[in-house]
Amino acid sequence: MGNYYEGIISFRLKKDTPRNIVDMLNFLDANLVVGCDRPTFEAVINEFNINHEGAEKYDTFPNVNKCGDYVRLSICTKHFKTNSILWMIDMCRPYMVNDGPEDNYLGNISDEDGYYDKSFYINDEMFKNEMKKRYFICNPSCDKFNKDVACNFYDICIRAYNIGKADNEKL
Repeated sequence: MGNYYEGIISFRLKKDTPRNIVDMLNFLDANLVVGCDRPTFEAVINEFNINHEGAEKYDTFPNVNKCGDYVRLSICTKHFKTNSILWMIDMCRPYMVNDGPEDNYLGNISDEDGYYDKSFYINDEMFKNEMKKRYFICNPSCDKFNKDVACNFYDICIRAYNIGKADNEKL
């Protein structure tokens, strides 16, 4: 049957984003309705004159929601390997607002059995620096450690519990 993948990627576009990219995202937001005929990938990138180098193999778009400068791409699919969400992230990356660590995180895509779990960032170097700051909690000695994902297992992490407990005892 294959694995089922889902994820959400969110970002803000800069004011100087090229018009053809903004128009394409608006079009996809208005025309990718569940249950309706979806435009082909090739037709859309040709219509909006988008550089599609390496993108010819995709046959579907992620769901796109756009409100002003905010864009949300989401997938729920068994066909992640042939989904264009990664191409869309790379296409939009130069036009994403990145005013600091809070803007850097784009989102996460994972599969149902936990084998694939990856977070996406505008600037991977900024993410690596953030992870170095967390190394006292999140490091390879933990069985939940994943170098590509900021830890979100604090509710079951004994290391985080002990650090918090020690800080509270100092009060």
